[in-house]
Amino acid sequence: MSGLIRLENRSVIEIGGEEARDFLQGILTNDIDGTNQGAAIYAGLLTPQGKLLFDFMIVKHDGPYLVDVEKSQVDDLLKRLMFYKLRAKVDLNALPQATICASVEGNTEAINGAISYADPRYEKMGSRVMMLDGGGDENCASNNDKWLAHRISHGLPEAPVDFVHGSCFPHDIAMDQLNGIGFKKGCYVGQEVVSRMQHRGTARKRPMIVKAQGELLDVPTDIKSDGVTIGRLGSAFDQQGLAEIRLDRAVKALEAGKSFDVSGTQVELFCPAWASYGDEFPKAQ
Repeated sequence: MSGLIRLENRSVIEIGGEEARDFLQGILTNDIDGTNQGAAIYAGLLTPQGKLLFDFMIVKHDGPYLVDVEKSQVDDLLKRLMFYKLRAKVDLNALPQATICASVEGNTEAINGAISYADPRYEKMGSRVMMLDGGGDENCASNNDKWLAHRISHGLPEAPVDFVHGSCFPHDIAMDQLNGIGFKKGCYVGQEVVSRMQHRGTARKRPMIVKAQGELLDVPTDIKSDGVTIGRLGSAFDQQGLAEIRLDRAVKALEAGKSFDVSGTQVELFCPAWASYGDEFPKAQ
């Protein structure tokens, strides 16, 4: 299968047991029942104060739930899940041998024993393939530049370069607009804070796409307007980057006719195509 990109920074946790569904439904930001038809969901696990500790995708396959998560977070996520598990009939296992690949075109042909699922955040991100027994060398290869450029062009942030787990709210990385929060589901850890931000519209930080005339180097770094920091540039590839922007400061600068710069290089800010915020800025194509 040509066109598949191996995601070296992703790994898999398996969550099974007769009480797995209720266990996950009680702690995650999204409705776990969204996985019932073989689809994946995007979800997070928060602190009681509403800060995002982990974000991941979950797909259900032959009983257990499979968590597609940042590889560096596997051990910490397992510890946190064990903390909430108590005496629930739930089995938690890391699957370090598993391989995850992505297709930016969304055409994931069948591979024997593989699990295919569309990226639930945004349809133009394509699809993924999870191979629990590893392998996949003949089907997908590493191509970090292609994946990075694809992700930036659609404005989807990833930790740790674009944000830091434990120090941001789900709205800061637009989980509310990337299908990561079930606002109609029952209670979960941190739900009260997330609901309050949603209803009051108090989210101040948002992901934005940054475009420059020259190559963006030396990231991460601040984005400024007239010497005032209005955000932080994280991921960058060639002349495009992805930034966490204080939207109120950026709008104020824009209305005052001020420009934006990264280390002295003038840049423009664009809203991702899926975003409903930042109407003052042009939409990325």
